[in-house]
Amino acid sequence: MSNTNTLPQNPPKKTLLIIDDESGIRQLLSIFLRRYQFNILEAETGQAGLDLIKTNPIDLIILDLMLPDIYGIDLCKKIRKNFSIPILILTAAQGELNTVLGFEAGADDYLEKPFSTQVLLSRIQAILRRSDLSQAPRTLPQNTPTHPQAQQEAPSSFTHFKKAYFGPWTYDPLEKTLIYQTGRKVLLTQNESLLLNILLSHPNEAVDRETLMHLFNLDTNDIESRAVDVQTSRLRNKLKDRTDTNLIQSIRNKGYALLCPIRFER
Repeated sequence: MSNTNTLPQNPPKKTLLIIDDESGIRQLLSIFLRRYQFNILEAETGQAGLDLIKTNPIDLIILDLMLPDIYGIDLCKKIRKNFSIPILILTAAQGELNTVLGFEAGADDYLEKPFSTQVLLSRIQAILRRSDLSQAPRTLPQNTPTHPQAQQEAPSSFTHFKKAYFGPWTYDPLEKTLIYQTGRKVLLTQNESLLLNILLSHPNEAVDRETLMHLFNLDTNDIESRAVDVQTSRLRNKLKDRTDTNLIQSIRNKGYALLCPIRFER
């Protein structure tokens, strides 16, 4: 009698693309990250990175700002026009302005050089968890961590739906795409899509900012905790129509809410 049991298969490796003109940094990151079972692709220029993005399935991009052919912020914007791949900016360019510009350009996280490889690894893992969460329809467990002052506002689950209709917009969660009533399409990043899913799961009710931080796997004590506000601002700007209407409102002492009638196609 043959044994029909099969050995459990390991999940497929995630592929990371390192875009950095410093060969020493690329080599350091490649050696370190391969220890944690990542596939690594390397590019020393922005154009070489774009070519790899167009021809390879990539799960996350580690992007330097000071590239020889294009400024990293501009490259980040260019990538965002056509791809929703998570981007982690890793750069020696310091200062709050660069951080804000990075987030507004579509980055999912920002880390300054010199850096701890373990901190980098934790940031990568957190981004990939958020990316997987935004792609897979699922119900969150009822004990999802929430800020103690926001238990009533925190969404307990994500609603699984094919499309959502609100204001002048149609939202396709699978494609991470907003479609305006005129037919214009707007591509969302992984984080913007996750944020919209959270707000849609709690229609017309505020979701506490620190609850969002927990759901985004952000450390409340980390400088990147302001990423929630930047992500919300970016999503809000994408949802503005010709009348400049703000569908996402900041509710004082409560958080953020999507304030409009919402209809789901299931």
